[in-house]
Amino acid sequence: MCADIDELYWSRTIGPAVKITRVGEGEARRWLLSLVGTESMTFRSTNNPADIETNIRLMLGLESAMSVGVVSVLHAAMERDGVPRERWSREPVLICGHSQGGIVAAALASIPPDEAGVNVGGILSMGGPNRRIRVRPDVVIITVNHDQDVMPSFDGSPDRAPDRRVTVGRSLVRPRTRPLYYAHSSSTYTETVRLLERKVRVTPWGRLASSMAALQDFLPTPGESTRVMHYEIWQDLLTPTADAAWDTVAALERGGAYTAATYPMDYVTTVPRLPRVARARRRRASAFSALSRLIPIRKDRS
Repeated sequence: MCADIDELYWSRTIGPAVKITRVGEGEARRWLLSLVGTESMTFRSTNNPADIETNIRLMLGLESAMSVGVVSVLHAAMERDGVPRERWSREPVLICGHSQGGIVAAALASIPPDEAGVNVGGILSMGGPNRRIRVRPDVVIITVNHDQDVMPSFDGSPDRAPDRRVTVGRSLVRPRTRPLYYAHSSSTYTETVRLLERKVRVTPWGRLASSMAALQDFLPTPGESTRVMHYEIWQDLLTPTADAAWDTVAALERGGAYTAATYPMDYVTTVPRLPRVARARRRRASAFSALSRLIPIRKDRS
């Protein structure tokens, strides 16, 4: 699923391309969803909903065009596959999201399935700034972050988990060019997830191994039927918008049952100060001592 995101970034579409895979049939039916990150870096609203406005609205706990689009394409895929409408909010879904895709996945998993319209059961987030979003206790979530990647800290939260998520970090070797792009690239995160799977096979115990096993249960088994569908999410601009997205964000709409995780920052004042280490004073060098140092190394011209 991580490698699918690498290919979705290259799709020649107006909005972000989404890959949806139906696995199994009947009661064993489950859905796999691959989400890309931010594609439009302008502060002007465009037809591409994967923009900065979506990031701001999701971090504020508001409904965004991208989250509405993800639920819409999932419902369209379920309807095409013949799933009854009353089961749309009960079908288990695994979301693999990079950057903004991780925020969308966490936002959908933070509210009840009946309210969100989709039952997110597992999340694999790669480089997503979603530490302020507290997901439901029944959701298995693994977040993968690189130490050199600055994007996971863009929500202004410290490196602490607000729920029972498993956080995996990796320190990269700095490349010669474009280190920030390399640290946040989806292909680099795909390589990290492959190393993570190899590590779990070597040491199959602990919370990481159990969480990886829970996410791998969504994947198809040998001989199990699957169906792959691709969708594009885009939006219409019905009203003129200003150059900056702040005017749109200021129109606060319903936020649902989302509550941001807050972290107390008063621990800074309670930390005891370390004692100062007394350092020996260096003796001031005199002119005679400096001359004596130069005498042994002078050249003999005899």
